[in-house]
Amino acid sequence: MKFLQSIWVLALVGMVLNILTTGFVIYRHKEEFLAAGLNNNEAALDGRTYFWDFRTREIETLVAHLKTEDANLRKRKATLLEIEARAKAETEELNILRKEIIAYRDELSDLIVQIEDSEAKNLKSLATTYTNISPQAAVSILSRMDDTLVVKILSLMKPDGVGPIFEQMASTEGESGPMAERAALLSEKLRLHLSAKN
Repeated sequence: MKFLQSIWVLALVGMVLNILTTGFVIYRHKEEFLAAGLNNNEAALDGRTYFWDFRTREIETLVAHLKTEDANLRKRKATLLEIEARAKAETEELNILRKEIIAYRDELSDLIVQIEDSEAKNLKSLATTYTNISPQAAVSILSRMDDTLVVKILSLMKPDGVGPIFEQMASTEGESGPMAERAALLSEKLRLHLSAKN
């Protein structure tokens, strides 16, 4: 029993009792200790929970940079979606306008063909009329007309009907001088018109 009186034995027994008591208390209240420890050590970042409690300036800078980039990307995406919607609407509008223009063009083409047919008929009738009247009367009427219309009428007349009209023009005085110059000009235009027609 002498060994029970040794200081080392007493220290060892005290230590064992301390360990057992501490273990028992921890075991009985382990849920409370774990909950308190987690609450103290959790660090919340962006609504997520992490089990570390350290932060560095580099990590915070990186997180701030990533947040900024994310916000910029969201803005760009919204802008691109807006541009895409606008482009789509404009494309649809252009397609509608293209269809309308094609329809108008077709209508105008039909109308132009009808006008050209009726104009050709009228010009032939005028050419016949000027062939049947005297060259003096034809010159006095043609002198008041536009050169283009005169050339169209003369191009539908036979050469033996055009000759006397030019002869009369050469010997007639017009409002601005002799009509021989106009006869020459009409002859040149008539030549070009007939060349283009052939």
